[in-house]
Amino acid sequence: MVEFVTLFLGLTFGVHPVQLTVTGDPVRVELRLDADVVATLDEPPWRAQVDFGSRLTPHELEAVAIGSDGAELGRARQWLNLPRAGAEARLVVVDDPSGRPRAVRLAWESFSGAEPVRVSLSFDGRPLEVGGDLAALGTAGVDVQLPDHDPGALHFVTAEIELADGTMASAEATFGGRHGAEVSTELTAVPVLLSGEDTLPAAASMGDWLTYRGRPLPVVAVENGPAELVVVRDAGAEGLLTELRRDGSRSPMFRRYGPRSRFDSSYMRFAMGLGEGDRVRFLWPSRVPVDHPRFDLALFDSSVPLGAKDGGLYWFLTRLYPRQEGQGQQLADAVAVAGRRAAAGNRRRALVLVLGRRPEDSSLHGAEGVRVYLEDLRVPLLVWSARKVRPGSPAAPWGETRVISSLERLQSAADALENLVGRQRLLWVRGSHLPQDIRRGSGMPEDVDLLR
Repeated sequence: MVEFVTLFLGLTFGVHPVQLTVTGDPVRVELRLDADVVATLDEPPWRAQVDFGSRLTPHELEAVAIGSDGAELGRARQWLNLPRAGAEARLVVVDDPSGRPRAVRLAWESFSGAEPVRVSLSFDGRPLEVGGDLAALGTAGVDVQLPDHDPGALHFVTAEIELADGTMASAEATFGGRHGAEVSTELTAVPVLLSGEDTLPAAASMGDWLTYRGRPLPVVAVENGPAELVVVRDAGAEGLLTELRRDGSRSPMFRRYGPRSRFDSSYMRFAMGLGEGDRVRFLWPSRVPVDHPRFDLALFDSSVPLGAKDGGLYWFLTRLYPRQEGQGQQLADAVAVAGRRAAAGNRRRALVLVLGRRPEDSSLHGAEGVRVYLEDLRVPLLVWSARKVRPGSPAAPWGETRVISSLERLQSAADALENLVGRQRLLWVRGSHLPQDIRRGSGMPEDVDLLR
């Protein structure tokens, strides 16, 4: 009935044309931006100019076809400035002959055609074993048996697939409890921050913790899973990091780590070791244009996901240097893209920007606007710098920074990062929602807050 011809793949703000294709006989089509009607169309060419605002922020764009009796005839929706996956995973709950859930069927699709190298599933926070050949996964899917469980309780299943090209895909599903046989596979993770080491109560008691556009948003599951860290490193920071590497080679700090070897895991864990399932990506701040027949695209290349077996943050920072194959350095734009990447996995998350002494930036977006955008995405930004940032310097718009000019200061910054990630939890809610429109409800305790 109604579909979008115009697709928004990159970061979008300002005024843009929106083209639709409409079939049937609606009397009008309403374009709604974040639930507000911004254009009404009643005849071809079904095109309108839409103002997406002067700064980056997540948006929900809907086209609603309405008939002569006022009833809705069709609807199309797309999300702007939110993560887009290069692969998709699906979970389906499979019942036995009596109607009791016995397994989950996991299937995936990838634009690149890469094969899976790792698959993980969990049931109510406990890992499920995935047997068989990973390459057998595909559109048909494979069944993974569920453990014995109470059909009267609400259950939460998560799946994550890592492909050979570094692309990640995830899926979630809930079933049981007061919803009975109903299965929900459209879920949103809402990250929250604890003030200390306290544990959270069961999801069933969080009925008034969250609201969405003024309405209660019940929590269906609580998770304390792996973390997603993304690092954007100014090319000008290479000198500082080289110095830190040299300092590490002769510092008494590392005597307790034994041989200073690439294969010494304890040495590699200095300055924040990674937990099981945690991963780090580096996103290079040089833009790489992409030849696309329909879209003006540019990408920021990134490393493969790195885990605990690969090293720790100190090892990555001082040895994994960025490529400079793109068209100049665009730090703010890269940080915005990295924010989407950090939010994409629905994990505990943080973004680290490492600045040199005189960071160069030719971005389309300003640092202040990107910082607000990250707050909308609920991705915390930590800025590390080679030296104290003074007012008026190129680094000043990034706000508060931590100086990492010595091993001791780097360790302190890493401790703060580890503490920030460690105090995060995920509250899962049904449906897809704009993150900035999810607010704390009257029942959320004072020692818990939404992540920002």
